Amino acid sequence: MTGDAILTGLHVLFATIWVGPQLLAAAAVVPALRAIDDDRTRLATLRRFTRRFNLVAWPAMAGLVITGLIMEAERRAAVEAIAAPFGGDIFDVRWGYIFSAKMAIVLVAILAVALHSFVTGPRILALLEAAAERSEAGAQARAQRLRRWSVLLAVIGLLASLLTVIAAGFLQEDALALRQI
Repeated sequence: MTGDAILTGLHVLFATIWVGPQLLAAAAVVPALRAIDDDRTRLATLRRFTRRFNLVAWPAMAGLVITGLIMEAERRAAVEAIAAPFGGDIFDVRWGYIFSAKMAIVLVAILAVALHSFVTGPRILALLEAAAERSEAGAQARAQRLRRWSVLLAVIGLLASLLTVIAAGFLQEDALALRQI
């Protein structure tokens, strides 16, 4: 039981580390950076922040995946045993549907944040740096168009991450209810 508590605690810690920087970036860092008038300083600061974000958030996601896989294997067996009178499949009880929905939301979060972190975000920074260095008007316009997609990906990633946490609560509640059967 202690091992399960440690595993669950690590999973929650990794989730906090994954979601926290996204909230911090959206609510504090990006708005604060807009107050920096000098383009080069603002872009250099943003580049440093995103590099550090990636160093913190993506290892946390790896930890989430690893602890999640271990927990899923243990919990699936327990749910199948509880669901045995109903057919024995995880989809014979609500837990299977909640788990599947949570995993779909997790995939959306990972995909959206990965595209934002590794594709659109770096491309925007490169375009804005080119515009700042060479006063390239076309780069500024391209960056502005790409920024809409990047913001959309960031918002989708954050919302999906938050929904994942909520889905985890429903999953836990359903697991507790199943134990009472």
